[in-house]
This record gives sequence, C-alpha cells and structure tokens, in this order.
Amino acid sequence: MELKDEVTKEPFIFNEEDLLKLAKEISDLDELKLSSLPDIALYMDQITSFLDDKLKGFKRKEGDQILSKTMINNYTKDGILMPPFKKKYSREHMIELIMIYHLKQVLSINDIDKLFSPMVKKPLEDRELLSTYEIFSHLLVDESNLFYSEFENRLTSLTDESKPENKDSLLLTILLLSIRSGIEKRMAEKLIDTYYERKTGKV
Repeated sequence: MELKDEVTKEPFIFNEEDLLKLAKEISDLDELKLSSLPDIALYMDQITSFLDDKLKGFKRKEGDQILSKTMINNYTKDGILMPPFKKKYSREHMIELIMIYHLKQVLSINDIDKLFSPMVKKPLEDRELLSTYEIFSHLLVDESNLFYSEFENRLTSLTDESKPENKDSLLLTILLLSIRSGIEKRMAEKLIDTYYERKTGKV
C-alpha cells in the first residue's frame, strides 16, 4: 500500500535521503551561547520577541509561538520563574525561560516545578545559572549532532532501498523515534521522582 499525499492523492515517494534531510534540518543548530544573550534588562515584549527569533528552529510550524506572555506570567506565579524586577527581565530570567522551554517539550509543568522551584528560592548568586547554561548550550548542540549520526545508522537498517515508498519502513522509523524518546522521558521522570521529590516534599 502506497503512502499518498493528502491533498493530491498522488503516491508520496520518500527514501533514505529524504529522511536524512529532515533529520539534518532539526539537528543542524547554531549554539545559542551565553554571550549571545542580552546582558541588559528587557520588558516582556522584548523577551518574547527575542525567544521567538532565537529559538525559531525548534518550532513545528512557522506560526507557533515559543513562549507566550501568559505562560511566562504563569511560571512566575507558580514559583518556577523568579519575579521580574520593575517589570523587566534579566539575562538570568532568559536562561531560565530557555531551559523551561526545552524541558516542557518532554516534562510536565509539575515536574518542571520540582526542578526549578528550589532554585528560584535560592539567592541569585547561589543558583549557578550562568555556568549551568554554558554546559546546557554545548550539550544541546552535541546531542543534536549525535542524534543525526545515530539516526543515520538506524535508518540504514530499517529502510528497504528497493522500495523507496515502503510504508512499513516509515512507520518503523517513527516508532523507533517514539520508543527512544519515551525511554529517555521515563528516565528523566525517574530521576525527578527519586531525588527532587524527596528534597521538595511535593506530590
């Protein structure tokens, strides 16, 4: 059975090269270094615009918004994000928001709360946000490159080159990606439940 384009109903042909091109698109990231983050206080509109521009490569659709004003306000109310000073947000706020954005792709807000609430309660000088972000930004690029390499190796074993529109190959590839992300998500949750649950006393 052939895969068909939903609009034209014509056979939708794909091959290993097409899938690798898609993988390259999501893994070919420019590192958002600490030095690239504004070191001056910004208003909410400036924060959302900056994040929307710098993290646009992570959008699923062009019109998607990275973080809305409502989301940011709710993070502050919930104690996940430290309050702004005179309605302005510092570079430390920016760091927290970038990490929250990436975490919320995988973890629940309740889990993010367990991770960030204890840090927000600490004095700013004890949070080690700058050093944490430097490591995080490097890891993001390294893991993206590693993903592409591993995906390329796995894809070779799954795709049938003699049948470029093999529906089973595409389905298996999607299943593989979902299984892998599910396992890593459960491991992250297990670490939160084992260590952060105990420290925060949250349920």
